[in-house]
Amino acid sequence: MRLPLSLFLIGLIGCGVVAKVPPLRWGAVGHSLVASVAQSFLNTSALDAVTWLLPESNGSMAAVASWADHVRDNYTWSGQLHYINTPDWVCNYSYGRDCIWGGVLGFCVDGAIKNYTLRLLDPSLPFFQLNEALKFLIHFLGDIHQPLHCGFTSDEGGNTLKGKFNGKELNLHSLWDSYMIYERLDNDFSGDQALYLNYFVSQIEGSWNNLATGWMTCNSPTPMFDCSTEWGTESITAACQYSYVEADGITHVPNDFVLGDDYYQRNIPVIEYQIAKAGVRLAQILNAIFPTPA
Repeated sequence: MRLPLSLFLIGLIGCGVVAKVPPLRWGAVGHSLVASVAQSFLNTSALDAVTWLLPESNGSMAAVASWADHVRDNYTWSGQLHYINTPDWVCNYSYGRDCIWGGVLGFCVDGAIKNYTLRLLDPSLPFFQLNEALKFLIHFLGDIHQPLHCGFTSDEGGNTLKGKFNGKELNLHSLWDSYMIYERLDNDFSGDQALYLNYFVSQIEGSWNNLATGWMTCNSPTPMFDCSTEWGTESITAACQYSYVEADGITHVPNDFVLGDDYYQRNIPVIEYQIAKAGVRLAQILNAIFPTPA
């Protein structure tokens, strides 16, 4: 089953794409790709709404995809909204157990997605709040699909697990946030993010099409609400099966790890599926919030 024919491509117009971007959490490249994939599949009403809501970027979702990271120092309350921490090796996510901070239920990336979706549905909110709700939603769809944004409590989603990847010193979280994406981008797309985006779109329309149709389903009656809980479960499952184990699929990644091409080859397909999932699902949410008139 193909994606609905009403979906159309806008390419890279106004996306502010750059060839190489320095490391920045689920790096700026990952977030930009998620946003660009989503914008490629918006219906006309959603595209018009995004253009109206993002005047500072001329409607480019990619250009604001890392905004939520840039404002963390000023919006200090938002830091806990970028991730979910779960008990080590439990390998499942529970909203009531894991999405809570300071006694407040829903204070995690799953709760944030639910909150900002609801805010986008509220036309009584002032423009600046709708603008920020959209920018948060764009960013948090990327975050919840990065497996180590749904990682273990003890190592803060791989942030305190340090070692080397192909000789470079880093932590496990940044390896998944950025460095495997950079490796793929440089090795196979000459560092050109536009080419990499075209690859994602062609795969979603082609060999990943049946998968993409499945990505848009969940046990919730609407994609705008409880689906994000399932996405958190997907990510912690991927973290347990891939992020936290070496290339043999068995050995736990230790502190002072040494990882190389075999780890990269096993995991870059997982990262690419997660980016594609996030983009398709973000488009689905925005198309549902701003449907094309009958």
